Amino acid sequence: MGRPVGKLHLSIESLLENVALLGNAIQGLMRAASLDETTAFQLELCVVEAATNAIRHAYDGAPGNEVEVTAELASDRISFSVCDSGKTHPAFDELAPPFEWQSIDQIPEGGMGITIIKETMDEVRYSSGQGRNCLTMTKFLAAPSPALAR
Repeated sequence: MGRPVGKLHLSIESLLENVALLGNAIQGLMRAASLDETTAFQLELCVVEAATNAIRHAYDGAPGNEVEVTAELASDRISFSVCDSGKTHPAFDELAPPFEWQSIDQIPEGGMGITIIKETMDEVRYSSGQGRNCLTMTKFLAAPSPALAR
């Protein structure tokens, strides 16, 4: 693994409106890491999708629970863990089966978060144990960005 650069830990209450706060924090982190705009948007989208899934599915949309996000920067990668203490996804690997579509009208409006995450990130792992579920997502960086190379 590349040289560690930094680690950020965030926590939001399980309210969908708090996901926007999380998105803003991830945008700031992406700017600080000097990642290109497309990569920054894709990574933010993955974190926001994972947090939204935790709120909607692990907590059934109930407020008063915690969604924790940890971002770790290294010179060659960026990783995010989105964790909750709600219901588990026992068949996570079966979620987001590949689908084929012929026109944009065939793309489902919802239910694409895990597919987006799996297609965008280089490594995706889901773990559950001791009352805690974590989705860990890693994107390898082609070349260290100037901010990460320091």
